[in-house]
Amino acid sequence: MMYLFFSNYLEALDKILQESLYSLTPLPFAERWIVVPSQEMGEWITRELAQAKNIACGVDVLFLNACIQKLAGKTIPRSASLFLRIEQAMREACLSHDPIWEPLIRYIGGKERRLLLLTKKLTSLFLQYGVYGKKSCAEWESHPKGWQEALWQKVFRERGDYPLKLFTNLTSQERDSLSIHLFGFTHLPPLYFDLFDQLSSSISISLYQLSPCKEYWGDSDHPLLGSWGKIGKRMGQLLLTSECHTMDCYVSPEPDTQLHLIQQALLHHLPLETVLEDDSIQIHLSCSPHLEIENLFHTLVTSGQEPKDILVMAPDIVPYIPSIRAIFGEKFPYKISGIPSLKRDQKKALLFHLLRLEENRWSAPFLWELFQNPLFASHHRLDEEKLLTIKKWIFSSHITWGYDLAHRNRLLSKRHCERAWEEKRGTWVEGIGALIEELALPHDPPQIDLIQGELLGEFALLLKSLYTTLSPFYEGGERPFSEWVEELRKVNERFLGEKELGVDFPPSSHLCPFSSLLFLLEEICAEETFTEGGHEVQAVHFCPLAISKSLPSPWIVLLGMHEHAFPRKERLSSLDLVKDRPLHEDLDRYLFLETVVAARKKLQISYCGEEGPSVVVAELIPYISSKQIICHPRPFLTNLKKREKFGLKVPPPRSYEELPPLITIEISDFLRALRSPFSSFSEKEFPHEESFILSPLQKSTLHQKAFQRGADGLSLTRERGNFPLGVFGAIAEKELLSEIEEMKKWPLSSLKTYELYAHRKSCEEVEKGLWRIPAPHFMWREKEVVFIGNLERVMDEGLLVLEKKGVKGAVRSWPLFLLFSLIEKGGELFFAKEKKKEGKSPFFEDPAPYLTSLIDYYFLRQTSPSLLFPEWIEALVKEDRERLEKVYNPQRHPVPPAFDQIIEEWAPLAKKIYGEMVHAWF
Repeated sequence: MMYLFFSNYLEALDKILQESLYSLTPLPFAERWIVVPSQEMGEWITRELAQAKNIACGVDVLFLNACIQKLAGKTIPRSASLFLRIEQAMREACLSHDPIWEPLIRYIGGKERRLLLLTKKLTSLFLQYGVYGKKSCAEWESHPKGWQEALWQKVFRERGDYPLKLFTNLTSQERDSLSIHLFGFTHLPPLYFDLFDQLSSSISISLYQLSPCKEYWGDSDHPLLGSWGKIGKRMGQLLLTSECHTMDCYVSPEPDTQLHLIQQALLHHLPLETVLEDDSIQIHLSCSPHLEIENLFHTLVTSGQEPKDILVMAPDIVPYIPSIRAIFGEKFPYKISGIPSLKRDQKKALLFHLLRLEENRWSAPFLWELFQNPLFASHHRLDEEKLLTIKKWIFSSHITWGYDLAHRNRLLSKRHCERAWEEKRGTWVEGIGALIEELALPHDPPQIDLIQGELLGEFALLLKSLYTTLSPFYEGGERPFSEWVEELRKVNERFLGEKELGVDFPPSSHLCPFSSLLFLLEEICAEETFTEGGHEVQAVHFCPLAISKSLPSPWIVLLGMHEHAFPRKERLSSLDLVKDRPLHEDLDRYLFLETVVAARKKLQISYCGEEGPSVVVAELIPYISSKQIICHPRPFLTNLKKREKFGLKVPPPRSYEELPPLITIEISDFLRALRSPFSSFSEKEFPHEESFILSPLQKSTLHQKAFQRGADGLSLTRERGNFPLGVFGAIAEKELLSEIEEMKKWPLSSLKTYELYAHRKSCEEVEKGLWRIPAPHFMWREKEVVFIGNLERVMDEGLLVLEKKGVKGAVRSWPLFLLFSLIEKGGELFFAKEKKKEGKSPFFEDPAPYLTSLIDYYFLRQTSPSLLFPEWIEALVKEDRERLEKVYNPQRHPVPPAFDQIIEEWAPLAKKIYGEMVHAWF
C-alpha cells in the first residue's frame, strides 16, 4: 500500500514521518529507509528525529538512485562510467565508413576538444533518456534512424543497464520488515513513481509531499501559483493517477504579517489584496555581491536574531565565499555548504595546477605559483630563501613562457599558428642558460653569485624533470585509459609525494589520449563539495539554493536573485531527442515557491542592481510595500562611518602606539601607495606574462635607463628582454626613442641619483651622477621615520619628474618633491614632458606639515583602500562635481560612484593633503 501525506509545512510532514516509521513497521528489527533529495534534507530529518525520539539509529537515509538500486539489485551506470563508454563508442564511430556516422565525423573534424565536449553533453542527455525516454529507447536499440540513436545502440545494446530497461516489470517479494519513506521530493520522474506504485503491493511505501496549496490547482490561474508552480502541477497530476491512501495536514498561518498573508493566499488559492507595511518581506538592491554581504551583516548584527535561525541561500554561493569570510570572520558564527572540494583539497588542486602547465604555456607567473605552493616547495626542499633567489632569477632573466624554442613552436602550432617562432629569448632554457653563462663570465649588474651555482643546478634539473615527464601527456599519443591512470599516479607520487590520487576512476581499457583522462578528472572533482564550519551548530548557514530547498527556517535570505542568475535559463538543444522532461527554469521557479512557503518569520531577498531583479522577484514585488524595497546605491568605500560602526574596517590611521619607535619606509612603496590608492591595495605579487605594449611603469623605467646610460641603456634593455617580442617590440622601441628625443632639452648628463641609506653618516659619489647619502630622518607623531631608496633625476635647479604639467602630474610628484625638500632647500619641481623649462617653486618654508599628512594617509592606505586617485584630486579639492564626472573612468572603477557623496566624504581629506599645493600652483 502507498500512503500519500500532503502539507505546506515540512515540520508537519516530519511529525507524521516520525510516527509512521514505527507504526507502519512495528517489528523491532525492521528495515526503515528514508529517501531524500539532498544531503542537507537527510541531516535535517536525522536531527529532528534525534531531538523528538532521543534516538536516530535503525534508520537508513538514502538518495533515490541508491534506494532503487538496492530494491532492484541492479546498478545504474554512473556519469563517469557512461562518459567513458560514450567516448569509446564515438572514437570507434569516427573510424567507421558507415554513412550514418557522417554528420558526427563532420562535426568533430578531428578536434579532440569537440569530441570531449560533445561526449559530456551526450552523457547528460543519455542519463535523461534512460529515465524519460519511454518507448523510444527500445526502438533505438533495434532500429536507429540517425547517428545519435546508433550511438545509443552501440552503448547499450549489450549491457542494457539504463533505468527504463532495468526497472521494467520489476517485481519484489513481499517484505513486512521493510518500509520506504520518500520525503520532500519536488518532482519524481514518472518511471520512478510507477516503480514505487508497483512495489507498494508488497512493500510499505509512504510519500511525504510538500504542497503550497490545499485546493486543487492543476488548472490554476492564480498569478503566483500559475507562474511558479508548473512542476507542482505536474507532480499533482501524477499523484492523481495512483490509487493511494491520502491524508493532508495543512497549517494555516496567522495573517499577522505580509509574509503570512502571502502564504495564506497561496494555501487557500485566494487573491491577495491587502499589503501590510511590515518588514517580514524585504527586497534589497545592492551594487555588488560584496555589498550584498555587507548589508546582510549590518542587518543581522542589529536584528538580535539567533544565528542558527538564519538560512542564507544563493543560486551560486561560490562568488560570495571570499566576502563571507572577510566580513563575517570571527565577528559572527557561520558555516558554508556546497563549496567545491578543490578549494579545500590542496593536494588535488596542486595536481591540477601541475597538469595545466601545458595549457598555460609554462608561463612564468603560473610556474612560480607552483614553486611557492607549500606542498610542492616542501616536497622539493625549496625553503623561503631558495624561493626568493629563484624569483629574483626569473625577474632578472625576463623569462616569460615556453620551456624552449621547440616547445614554443609546438604550443603555437596547436593554436593554428603556421609561422615558426624564431625568438628564443624569454624561454626557461634560454633564461637558465644565461644564468649558467654568467657563472663563468660575470655581468654588470650581476644576476647570480658563484655560491648559488648548486641551487641553480637543482632548479634546472627540476624544470627538466617536469618537462620530460609531462611532455608525453600532451604529445597526442593514445594509450589504454587504465595506463594513463597509472602514469598519473606516478606523476602524483614523484612531484607531489602522494601515492594515491583520491579519485575513483571507473575501469576502462579503451585507447584514448591523455586529454580524456584530464577532462574526466575535472568533471569528477567538480561534483565534489564540502562544508566549511560544519561543526558550528549556532551559526548562520550559507549554501546553494538547490541543496537546501524547502528547509524551514525562521529567517531565510536569498542572495544573487538578479536577472540571468535565477531562474536558470536552459537552451533547448537540437541534440535533445526527448522533450518531455522538467526544465531547469520550471524547477527553479518551484524552488522559489517552496522557499517563500518555508520562511516562518522573515524573507529577505537581495540582488545586484546592474542586471535588475529576477523575474520571480519582479512577480513578488506588487505584493509587498514599496517601503520594504531598500536601495543601497553607495559603493562600500564611501560608507566609512557605517563600516567602522560594525567593525568592517580598522579605524584609520593605524594606532600610533602599535608602531615601532623607528619606522623605515621605502620610497617606492610610499609612491605606489599614494599614486595608486586602490589598485596597489590589492595588486599581485608577480608580474603578468609579456604584453604587446609597454605599461606606464615600464616606460618610466626605460626612460630612467635612457637618462642614465643613453643608447647603451636601450641596447642593454633590448638584450635583457624588457621590450615586447617581435614586431611589437620594434614599435615600442621606436615610440620610446621618439619620447626620449623630445626630452633632450634637459641636461640629462648632469642628472644625479641619490641613494638614501638609513645608517650612512656621510655623502659619497660612487660613480658619475650616483651619490650615496644619509637618509633623511623625520619626526612624525613622536616616531622617527627614515626614508630609504632612490631619489632620481636631481638637477642643480631642483627635481625633474617624468610627468606632464598639471594637477595630476603634481599630485603624483608631490611625495618626491617633499622628500627632495628635506634634503635640499629651495629647489623647484620640473616636468620633463613639457616643452618649456618652467618649474614650480616651493610655496612653503618647512615641508614637515605636508609630509606629516602624507604619512598619515600612507598608514591609512595599509588598512583600507581609498578613492584619492590622482586624476580625481582637483575635482575633490575644488568640490567640482562636473569635473569629477568627466574624469570618472568606468573601466577602472566599475561600481558607478555616488559623486555627491564621494565629494562629501573624501574632499576634506583631499584638501588636507593636497589642498594648499593645488591652490598655490594651479
